[in-house]
Amino acid sequence: MYFTVPYQAAGEQEIRIASWDDKNDIKLERYSNGQWIELRNYSLNKMQAADWVGRNFSNATFNTVFRITCTPGKRVSVFEGNWFETGSPGTSDMGTMVSAENGTTSGTRFLTYMAPPGNEANVINPFTGKAFGQRLTHLYIFAKEGATVTVKDAYSNGAELKRSFTIGAERYYDFYLTETEWKNIYNGTATNVGPERPYLLVETDKPVAVMNTNFNDNWMLYTGSSLTQAFTQNSEVSQSTAIPADTVTVTSTINTGSGVDKPTIEVIVQDGLKVVESTITNPDSTIHKGTITEEATKLW
Repeated sequence: MYFTVPYQAAGEQEIRIASWDDKNDIKLERYSNGQWIELRNYSLNKMQAADWVGRNFSNATFNTVFRITCTPGKRVSVFEGNWFETGSPGTSDMGTMVSAENGTTSGTRFLTYMAPPGNEANVINPFTGKAFGQRLTHLYIFAKEGATVTVKDAYSNGAELKRSFTIGAERYYDFYLTETEWKNIYNGTATNVGPERPYLLVETDKPVAVMNTNFNDNWMLYTGSSLTQAFTQNSEVSQSTAIPADTVTVTSTINTGSGVDKPTIEVIVQDGLKVVESTITNPDSTIHKGTITEEATKLW
């Protein structure tokens, strides 16, 4: 997994990793001068989390790409943010869709970090018509077909916090924590003095989508759907790293629930890479060669 973390001042970058599997060996690295430099490594079991926060490591900040690798065949979810989004309760705010256990925005199991509650004293709760009147952090849970949902804190598996509710078809539910409730699942102090981190586990009987936000004033997000996928796609790469002149083969398998008539497939490759061959293999083993087109700003 490759990503960057925006920041303005030293120490603001945050990377929070949650494991979906037991015995998951995880490595966090940064890119510098043509090589990958290890920042931290972790060995996590299912539902365990690890945090790398720049201000806890000599106020570190890196203007580069990060990479996370884990044990082959095992999975992680990664929450990346900065001080403006997760610094402290009050004016920090953000919004993001949460990846389900299966890696999509629609699923039945989500593990999500809860950002510090934002100032929402004057915000009207549409379900009651009254102002919230306090700081809150939210999970907005959207259901296409309706769902029965249980939300619990991941560290104690619901011993400290557990709620269940039902969402109607094409409706949503606003699950929120007050500042006190948030601190209760974060060592009671909202500091790293103990083992707890504010992660929640969302489990449902039917697919839903989950939006995580501690909104206060200005923020943005990319939205996702509660609809299940009509197809799945898995990709394998011949090698995980490459240097100039290397040839890397990417094999992508698309599985559809039904036939697709006259499909068109376009693969856009970023600048700096040159496509040397493109083929499609059908289920009946027939092979079609793709057309490679080069433009000034992209290859596909």
